[in-house]
Amino acid sequence: MVVHNTRLMRRLTSVSVFAAAIAVVSLLSSAGCRRRPDTTPEDNGAPGAGAGGAAAPATIEPPGGGLTGMTKPVMSLLADERAARPGGTPTAEAVFEAMKKAGVPTSGETQVLGKTLGAAFCENARTAQGTVLSVCEFKDAATLAKGMEYSTKTFAKALPNRRLFANRSTLLTVNPSENSDSAHAELKTIEGAFGRL
Repeated sequence: MVVHNTRLMRRLTSVSVFAAAIAVVSLLSSAGCRRRPDTTPEDNGAPGAGAGGAAAPATIEPPGGGLTGMTKPVMSLLADERAARPGGTPTAEAVFEAMKKAGVPTSGETQVLGKTLGAAFCENARTAQGTVLSVCEFKDAATLAKGMEYSTKTFAKALPNRRLFANRSTLLTVNPSENSDSAHAELKTIEGAFGRL
């Protein structure tokens, strides 16, 4: 009974963390969605131009459509993604196993919604040192490139220490918990183990 309750509490905690992550992504995706005037007096009537005629920065759209138009419950979306994983690329399980073999075991493996990056499937885990690994499997290299670009542009300021690595159509995002020599050494080990898959 204790084991069952511990698993239930972990699952509830994972779902709560996941729900918070969805809320953050949703807020980040909708930031700046207010209506802007088509022209201003400074731009001499040129649509999309700001003061001095410079074009306004383009908004970044999530490659998977983000959460826009999502009508299914999140748990159904996760099940759909789990059932439609791509082949021919390192899987999340293979990545976490490679980390274990390289001396950086992970724990708390939890599926998260891949749709936000345009991925077919994503799973997160944490190392003993507190580094968070996010493994996303994409249907192909072109989709991975779009997801990687979106992730880089969207989360660079909020998570400045993270690193992104691609291997075939799998994206590994590494977010160290600290900026230390041991974190840098762990990062090099993770990068090497992922690159060898």
